[in-house]
Amino acid sequence: MTEEQEKFFEMLDQYPRIKHHWDKENRTYAQESFEQDLKVMSSGERHMARFFVSVWLNESESYPFDVLDALRVIDLKSRKTIVHYLAKPFFP
Repeated sequence: MTEEQEKFFEMLDQYPRIKHHWDKENRTYAQESFEQDLKVMSSGERHMARFFVSVWLNESESYPFDVLDALRVIDLKSRKTIVHYLAKPFFP
């Protein structure tokens, strides 16, 4: 596992509602279950899920993520996660 992947999974570990869609051992995510789960997540969870998948995929076109929209609704813990990432971005 790369250092960037380790950082990603450390960040993701703090979000049990989202992390179960990733397989750390195989370094994959379950796209189908992720998409189904997005439909029933709260708005804050949806923003964080899109944040994580955008970091994972290194793009935000598949699952649009807008940091300003997210900051309006996410909690302090999630804001800190995003700010920490933006200060030192990495790409798993």
